[in-house]
Amino acid sequence: VFLIWRLEGTFDWVSFQLLYAIIPVSFLVSFIIWKTSHVDQMPPYQLLFAVPAFILSITWITVAANTLMNFLNSIQTIFGVNKTFIGMTLLAWGNSAGDFFTDGTLARNGFGMMAVTGCYAGQMFNTLIGFGSGLLILTADSPLNFPLFSAEYKFQLLVIGCLLTSLLIALVSLMINNWVFTKKSVFGLGILYLCLSVLATIFVLSS
Repeated sequence: VFLIWRLEGTFDWVSFQLLYAIIPVSFLVSFIIWKTSHVDQMPPYQLLFAVPAFILSITWITVAANTLMNFLNSIQTIFGVNKTFIGMTLLAWGNSAGDFFTDGTLARNGFGMMAVTGCYAGQMFNTLIGFGSGLLILTADSPLNFPLFSAEYKFQLLVIGCLLTSLLIALVSLMINNWVFTKKSVFGLGILYLCLSVLATIFVLSS
């Protein structure tokens, strides 16, 4: 919470004093938890930390997202790179880094179905909830001019076309292989992404 206040420029002297008042209380609570917890047994009050831990996770994600957006805006301003290209590279890699390591670990531990489901369900959540809620906020007062299928947005159409192609290839491959992911299908999707990256780079350099 204090980090968000600092990023938003609302961290005043009162907040600074409140921070110093909370620090000793936090150490006291941590000491109590340490004394009442055991290695092989959860404390009886562990449910009291579930909601604060969830809120704290969202707070850190908010701070990281604000920092990332400032970094991407700086790159776009300094180098004049296409915003869509930044979105499909740096922003996409940042969004997918957690899924990349988490889903890979799940698959290596024998939870392949969970990993595949989380991979696609996570992107679906980002598209429907993340992107949808953002559009809802932007269009709450007035409609948003978003001419996706115009000549100016050819790059976006390229990205959408490759996304639909990858989904179609994955679906057809699963149907052919009795709903089992094979190495050939995985390599095919990887090659498709490399082709998209090369085409996007050529498009950005030529524009």
